[in-house]
Amino acid sequence: MDNKDIQRKILELLFKLRLDNKMDLALSNFIIEKLSLTLTAYEYNIDYLIEKEFIEPKMYTDGFMTHTYYIISVKGIDFIDNNIKLNKKMLKVFISYNNVEKHIGAIIKEMLESFGIECFMAHDDIGVSEEWKQRIFKELNDADIFIPILSDNFRGSEWCSQEAGIACFRNILFIPLSLDKKNRIPYGFMSHRQGKLISKYNIPLEYLVNPIVDNFPKINILANLIDELFMVRGFREAERLMSNLEPYFNKLSIAEVDRVVDISTTNYQIYAAGRCKREYLPKFINVNNEKIDEEKLKKLSELIELK
Repeated sequence: MDNKDIQRKILELLFKLRLDNKMDLALSNFIIEKLSLTLTAYEYNIDYLIEKEFIEPKMYTDGFMTHTYYIISVKGIDFIDNNIKLNKKMLKVFISYNNVEKHIGAIIKEMLESFGIECFMAHDDIGVSEEWKQRIFKELNDADIFIPILSDNFRGSEWCSQEAGIACFRNILFIPLSLDKKNRIPYGFMSHRQGKLISKYNIPLEYLVNPIVDNFPKINILANLIDELFMVRGFREAERLMSNLEPYFNKLSIAEVDRVVDISTTNYQIYAAGRCKREYLPKFINVNNEKIDEEKLKKLSELIELK
């Protein structure tokens, strides 16, 4: 691991810690423990981050014992802003829908955000005090991808049609999804694009991810998903993220395969999760066998009891 890789890990985990400041202390401790475990061998650990004033130790008492946890400092936040945001392009998606189909938009948003893709839903992301028309114009202007959820309700909404028109004019990537066969062919300026049929119970991940991978080859959204896998805290979360990564096992680079192996072998929540142990990790090994270091392969196989 070179210095650039080490700095990247520090940046990634500080960014996670920044988000965590809005959450619970247990997760804050978890993140710092992961950071220490990952970087101890390379002399970058908690003491290093305290010395650089990126994090600050805090104390709390649970009634029996005093515990230490850590929060990110203002200097740490500045470090993130000056490095991650300037050096990492984040794709932006505008999800257009009639309010009746809001729940479907929310599912799509959750699916894409696990890949590090920023999504905008007007009803969720616009505060009451904002001038919402101007915010919609701004989000449409900033969007790299437009996802309309086509239905009779969509056609009946004057706002949805105008959003689609603006996005067409900008000539950004369209990923039309249709809730019924009648609306599978987009209308108006969208009519030359073929829509994919979905239901509220079945939104195939490849309908969303494949066009993005094909159209933005320089932005590695699979690496973003692996970053999310690094922070897994529960069995179901591990299974969900592995399920998202599974269709792309054969597209991972040697470095990405190595990272998935390292993450999986050091996190009980991954290698012991039912579907990861029985299904995802055996398939991952089968697909990437030749890319995995022999000792690491042996360790992972033993952990999941692969014969």
